[in-house]
Amino acid sequence: MKRSVLMKLTACCMTGAMVLGSTGVVTMASGLDSALAGMGAEIADSQQQKEVVKVAPSGYDTVAIAQVDEYVNIRDAASTEGNVVGKLYNNCKAEILGKTDDGWYLIQSGEVTGYVSSDYFVTGSQAEALAQEVGTDMATVKGGTETLMVRSSADSNSEAISMVGDSEKLRVLEDDGDWVKVAVDDDVEGYVSKEYVDCDTEFVEAESVEQAEARKAAVQAALDKATQMQEAAYAAMNAADGNEAAYAADQANAALAEAKMLASEQEYDYEIQDLTDQIAYVAQDTSVASVWAQEAQAEEERIAAEKAAQEAAEAQAAAEAQAAADAAAQTAAASQASADSQEQEAQQKEQAAADAWQAAVDAQNQADQNWSEEAQAEADAAAQAAIEAAAAAEAARQQAEAEAAAAEAARQQAEAEAAAKAEQEAQQKAQQNQQDGNYDDGSSYDNSSSSSSDSSSSDSSSSSSSSSIRQSVVSYALQFVGNPYVYGGTSLTNGADCSGFVLSVMANFGISLPRTAASQSTVGTPVSLDSIQPGDLLFYQGSGGIGHVTMYIGNGQVVHASNPSTGITVSSIDYRTPCCARSFF
Repeated sequence: MKRSVLMKLTACCMTGAMVLGSTGVVTMASGLDSALAGMGAEIADSQQQKEVVKVAPSGYDTVAIAQVDEYVNIRDAASTEGNVVGKLYNNCKAEILGKTDDGWYLIQSGEVTGYVSSDYFVTGSQAEALAQEVGTDMATVKGGTETLMVRSSADSNSEAISMVGDSEKLRVLEDDGDWVKVAVDDDVEGYVSKEYVDCDTEFVEAESVEQAEARKAAVQAALDKATQMQEAAYAAMNAADGNEAAYAADQANAALAEAKMLASEQEYDYEIQDLTDQIAYVAQDTSVASVWAQEAQAEEERIAAEKAAQEAAEAQAAAEAQAAADAAAQTAAASQASADSQEQEAQQKEQAAADAWQAAVDAQNQADQNWSEEAQAEADAAAQAAIEAAAAAEAARQQAEAEAAAAEAARQQAEAEAAAKAEQEAQQKAQQNQQDGNYDDGSSYDNSSSSSSDSSSSDSSSSSSSSSIRQSVVSYALQFVGNPYVYGGTSLTNGADCSGFVLSVMANFGISLPRTAASQSTVGTPVSLDSIQPGDLLFYQGSGGIGHVTMYIGNGQVVHASNPSTGITVSSIDYRTPCCARSFF
């Protein structure tokens, strides 16, 4: 009885404030009244408030560590009827401020002060032993230390492997006397001198109702953002914008990472389990969107690179053709100039021959009139000169004709080379357009003859029944050419992706396929690429393995759900290089 009276007297007489000491332990400066007053009007009523005996700080005697499956409520009164003011999670540390006769502790943990039944704690030596397991030893760089070197060993002369700044917290791995081994990053560990750090042990602490609600709201906000960005990624994919899809997927993943971090701050907070489940679902869906976005982005980059390479090749070919034409023109011009020169020379020599012949005739006439041996010799010499001049003129004429013929041949060759180059470029362009799916109605494919255009060995090895089924599958698939491409879709009319397209086509003939191209490449019967038949599936490498699937229709062509811009289309079998093939017939 005296003790009870004394407790009441003490509780009534103590006044003052609750203060937080330098050790982090909440002590009672002059009593419990101020602590109780700060917990709400309900417990300020002395008629309802139970007697609380002050507990003086004494090492681990006033340290309590919660041992619960999930969490225990902290209340504003020593009763299960008290209002919940916070949560104390498993392995959370609390300071015992006081006790009631019926086994309730007045505790402080973090920013929360209130009552918890002593049944949920271990104290004293048990708490001390458990603290070694659940506490985290930390080293905090002392204030005023601008830069602290983290060294490779416990020696001031060892190599500096990192630097940390004022007030930075480091997790302690080992205590080595005057040095402590710390973790700077996930992959960086080293030693710092104890002279420059304060070492203590940190514990998980209670969370107030307001803090829990704020964290839950932050998780929900991050989850909402992740969902929004995921939807944006899908929208960008269907709009054939791989870059925007990749950006949105990255943003969704960042928001999910934030949501996961916030949700896991308290390991046992089961009140946000529904949000955690939503995070997992959105994360799975976003992962698919990320893969699709990356593949789409890679495909866009590949197409852009191919287009740039094609344009560069065309430009190079045009430049080479122009250079060849210019060279041929120069050659033709030179040949023509030479021919003109030779023609002029031939004319000059023909004129000289004519003059020589006239001189010879004149000399002979003169010799006939005034015959003498000397005159006759001059006439004979003139005649010989005329003969030689005529021969030279004939030779010059023949040379001029040859030069003219060469010039004409050079001109014709230049024109032929230029025409051949232009024709080659036109054929290459037409072939590229066909590979891109831009083909005319009359030149694309022939449904009725596709099976007959396969190799004779393939046809001979197939039964008539199998050939009929194959042709039926191909004809069925071709009727959906022109329908839209939709990532993740399986509708042959409203939109499908590559694997969804072949999955739905094959399903019409009772053949069940996995959902993705990579999985589809593991079923069926492997066939060599030189033995494929209509209805066989061809697979193409993506950035991370098998990334695309088509159906062979014969005549060197495939039908497939290509991309959002072309939809379901027909392409050349080698528009990309196939890596393997599977048969299901």
